[in-house]
This record gives sequence, C-alpha cells and structure tokens, in this order.
Amino acid sequence: MAFNKGYVKEKMEGFRRFTPLLRELVVRDIKVRYRHSALGLVWTVLNPLLMMVVITIVFSTLFKQIVGINFHEYLTRVRFQHALIDLALTTDSLTDIALRNGFADLKTFNARFRTTLQRTPAEYRAQLCPERVVGGMQRKYLPCDDPLLQRKLREYLQVGKS
Repeated sequence: MAFNKGYVKEKMEGFRRFTPLLRELVVRDIKVRYRHSALGLVWTVLNPLLMMVVITIVFSTLFKQIVGINFHEYLTRVRFQHALIDLALTTDSLTDIALRNGFADLKTFNARFRTTLQRTPAEYRAQLCPERVVGGMQRKYLPCDDPLLQRKLREYLQVGKS
C-alpha cells in the first residue's frame, strides 16, 4: 500500500483550520459540566487515561495468550520480514529500508539482524543470489536441478513416508 503524503497533508491542514473551534468547544463543555466541581474536572482527565491502561493490559494479555509472543515482538518480526523482502527486491539504502519498515534507526536494524541472522543487512544483501531474487511482479522458477530445490523435495518425501 503506497503512502500518499499529499492526501495526509491535505487532511491535516483541514483539521488544523478547525483546531481553535474544537479547543473552544471542549473547554466550554468542561466548564459547563464541571462548573463547581474540582473532582469532576480530575475525573474528566483520569477516566480516559484509566480506560487506556485497562485496555492496554487486557489487549497485551490476550494477545500473548493467543499468539504466544508479546505484541512488541510480533510487530518487530513482521517489520523484519518486510525488511528482508525490501533487501531482496530493491536497491534502496539500508537506512531507507530500516526507517520504512518501522525501525528507529540503522543501528537498531543492524542489531536485530545480527541477533536473528548472525550477519548485518549489508552482508545478507551481498549473499543474495541475483537469479533467485524476484523483481517486481515477475515470477521466476528454480531450475529442476537446483541443489536447494532437490534438498527440499527430498525432505518433503521423507515427511510423507513417516
């Protein structure tokens, strides 16, 4: 999915036009609702914060029970998988790939790569075989005598016999 900066910028500009009005309506609503009540004003601020904490705890607990890993680790793995695809299919810089896939910086991206694959992204990209990298929407097939393909087929045949 392409990120359309112009669309987002246009929508944010439209929202900014009404910021003073929105601010005034919120302040007026709070003043009217809690005119003589300090506790009511505190509750207006605390209620959404407490709901956010409760929902976060419930979501995190359920996510870990269902998926088996916490949400942060899941998100990092998804980002890493997308970065692997970008390394194989594009010639973009490592920094661009890291930032586009949600890593804070190249240092974090390199650290995750070393932890997962025991090599840097640059080393990984250098080891990619150009014939096996699929470009764009074009589909390529491995030749029948490819050693990797032969090994995988033997593994699958052994699984079928068990």
